[in-house]
Amino acid sequence: ASVTGRVTLGSSSGKPLAGMCVYASNADGSVQTQTATGPHGYYRVIGLAGGDYQLQIGPGCSNIGNYTSVALSAHTTAGKQTSGVNAVLQPGATISGTVTDRKGRPVPGICIELNQSAGPNGAFGSFGNATAADGSYVVNQLSAGTYEIGFFTGCGNSTNYAPYWYDNQSDPSQATPIVLATGASQTANAKLQPGAAIAGTVTDASGHGLAGICVSAATRFQAQLGFVFTAQGQTGTHGRYTIPGLAPGQYLLDFGCGQDSRYADQWFDGAATAGSADLVSAPVGRTAGINAVLEPAGFISGVVTGNSGQPLAGVCVSTVSTKDSSFQLGGIIGGNQPITNSHGSYLVTGLAPGSYDVLFQPCSGPSRYAEQWYRQHGSTSFQTAVRVRSGKRASGIDARLTIGGTISGHAFGAAGNPLRNVCVFAFDPVTSYSGSATTGRSGAYTVPALPSGTYMVDFFPCGNQNLIPVLSSAKVTAPHAVTGLNGTLRHGGSISGIVTAAGSGSPVADVCVDVFSSDPNNLGGFAVTNPDGTYQATGLPTGAYQVLFDATCPFGANKFVPQWYNNQSTQATANPVGVTAGHITPSIDAALQPGATAGQITGTVSSPASAPLAGVCVTAVPASSDLAGSPRVIAVSRTGGYTLTDLMPGNYDVEFSSGCGASGYVHQWWQDASSQTAATPVTVGLDQVVSGISATMSN
Repeated sequence: ASVTGRVTLGSSSGKPLAGMCVYASNADGSVQTQTATGPHGYYRVIGLAGGDYQLQIGPGCSNIGNYTSVALSAHTTAGKQTSGVNAVLQPGATISGTVTDRKGRPVPGICIELNQSAGPNGAFGSFGNATAADGSYVVNQLSAGTYEIGFFTGCGNSTNYAPYWYDNQSDPSQATPIVLATGASQTANAKLQPGAAIAGTVTDASGHGLAGICVSAATRFQAQLGFVFTAQGQTGTHGRYTIPGLAPGQYLLDFGCGQDSRYADQWFDGAATAGSADLVSAPVGRTAGINAVLEPAGFISGVVTGNSGQPLAGVCVSTVSTKDSSFQLGGIIGGNQPITNSHGSYLVTGLAPGSYDVLFQPCSGPSRYAEQWYRQHGSTSFQTAVRVRSGKRASGIDARLTIGGTISGHAFGAAGNPLRNVCVFAFDPVTSYSGSATTGRSGAYTVPALPSGTYMVDFFPCGNQNLIPVLSSAKVTAPHAVTGLNGTLRHGGSISGIVTAAGSGSPVADVCVDVFSSDPNNLGGFAVTNPDGTYQATGLPTGAYQVLFDATCPFGANKFVPQWYNNQSTQATANPVGVTAGHITPSIDAALQPGATAGQITGTVSSPASAPLAGVCVTAVPASSDLAGSPRVIAVSRTGGYTLTDLMPGNYDVEFSSGCGASGYVHQWWQDASSQTAATPVTVGLDQVVSGISATMSN
């Protein structure tokens, strides 16, 4: 079979475009072929089997002009030609500029990241490039849309610059949106500032440097998401590593990145999980001495079978640390997801010593088998923790999966009409077992393969339908079916508005908009502001609501003070917002005030001879009740001086100890105390730099 068509500019009768690439592929990627348009814009893709194909058409063959690309669909019949699959390309938009350092000198070899967050159907894309020798760059062939552009160290330039998002922000959520029309051009220059770098050495228990160990730096929020990080490095021949190009702030360091089967993954300072790790304070410049001593990894292995004893392939095995399940639940320890082979066998590697819950979930296509926690034979609990020791294998961690039950029914509209594209999510709060489905054209759904239990069943729109979610429940006794569990979703009201920065009026992206109701049966609503600051919270029943604008939520940059509508500081004083189902309540806007910056502790560290001393660990240990559960923060003295950055308000005990490059010194607490109980607390406020917290070390 073959596909033919013509590519033109601007309209179907526009200028024919020669030299355009035409890529054709089927759904599973097993067929991929390419051709190019001829002098009059015509193309022909040959050698295709019958079926459905995706065509990607754009510049890149013998014509790299500034045009957009398009994606088309085509259906073919074996032995026949499908004609008239024509494409109309538009003139591409362009973003260009020059990147300089803080003294105005051009900076070559800087990575460029361009994110499109307001494309067709909410598309999100990322494009890479690098600055030229004179610091200039050009990114073109862009479709109309809204973009954010950022600049980073790492594309040929190893100088330690902080990340920069246009216009002069360190976080993408605060980037100034660039709105481009078809064929438009925009200049976006950048002036880079010095960045932070973290360095250290990774060894085994004998002190031998370990090469090829991945080291990642992540914020606390990134670590909670799992396998998300700000930057990565890798140890060299002698176990040394450096991670440059960081924005000054606090980071969690992961040694191993879940990728090493030889040594157990470890977080600084000697923690098995992110939740128990210490934060590293990284001010501008190089913070060295962030070292790690890795232990040999432990392992878990076993065999997974079906209810009749036959081996099951394609079952995913996840391990969850019992020490800190809030950070590890659902995460994968030890690199790529372990999956059972054709014999039902699996092996989980890279585990730190400790106890783990093990979850078995069929993950290779549809399955009738229910997920299951590992449970020791004869146990009355639904799960049994597995003890892992350094360098040892915990074998025989087997599972026999059983056929699950199902929940089925329909989703209807208020008039009894079937609703398609409604998400149905079933969750057992006791065992954390869950399942989901999406309604089809007839409104029908089936949630398959559920273990026995009592489930909360939530019906909510998968897309942009403005429908009020419905909550129900069902008791499942596997392998039996629960049928006729229907949900009726009525049209909801919505609240919309725009969030800006007070004073400048600049839009603020990634602000959480929480909509609360005093009715306990009303779940309220939620939205996140777009790059242009706009938002719309949908699916709201008729009633009165209170609206919170919170830039400290996980998506934001935490640089603004949370605010209730209308410019109120508490929920008790918030102005109520009325909503009527089927209608929009507009102009619920907010102008957020800049938040106070976190505090700092600074000081000097001296040797017994009163000389400046580098390589001393300086640790801020939370010492007040309002900081309960907060991690310790560690800085490293540089030629005697140190800075503990981004500290939340409260009291801290400050410890000075060897271990970050310096050795042989007696650890002490401020002020000249030998224990934490005798330490003098240091009180830190917002926007406050507490200086003079110094120490003279003793041998």
